[in-house]
Amino acid sequence: AAELLPGTYSDAIQFRNLTNGRGDTSRSAALVVNASPGVLSVTPEAGLSASGLVGGPFRPSSQVFTLANSGDSALEWQVTTSAPWLTLSAAEGTLAEGATTSITVAINDQADLLPAGEHMNTCRFLNLTTGAGDAQREVRITVDQPASLNALGYSGAGRFELSWSGTPGRTYLIEATADLLNWTPVSTNTTAADGTFRFVDVQYQPLGWRYYRAILAP
Repeated sequence: AAELLPGTYSDAIQFRNLTNGRGDTSRSAALVVNASPGVLSVTPEAGLSASGLVGGPFRPSSQVFTLANSGDSALEWQVTTSAPWLTLSAAEGTLAEGATTSITVAINDQADLLPAGEHMNTCRFLNLTTGAGDAQREVRITVDQPASLNALGYSGAGRFELSWSGTPGRTYLIEATADLLNWTPVSTNTTAADGTFRFVDVQYQPLGWRYYRAILAP
């Protein structure tokens, strides 16, 4: 019976008296096979994780999710989010059996107003017909404070000190060059709770000059 397609099936069960035929009778049997309910699936499993400086832009700026119906009947779907800095390409619709559709979750201009720090929200993908396959995906934006690198000068023999002010708890890579063409990593530092750290370069001698830059570590 598990192999039957949706529909109604009937038959008769015969009871026979093989000795003299007296009392022969039958009973009807019926089986109704219903279509399996629509089941929603959402891919990929990962959500959207973006980053950028205060005022934007943020990268990646969007994520495409694929909604699929693996059941034998249509389902009504809906996507919701409470973040004003997110835009959905569509919020609701219908998926026939075996059908798929794509939904783009994009970071909009409202994100440019977010202060420095981490901002999180959730996109919920709902099967309004049966609830089967309801899912959610996390959206995270890391907004970094515009940073500055300052030369503090010599702090002792063979020591050149710099200070860095950026986003608290973020890791930065300091690179140095003597020709502004070939940059060499010289240190990796994580900012303190106040968003600062200090770096001492003990390799600047015997260079005539040395330039520095600090970038967010991957």
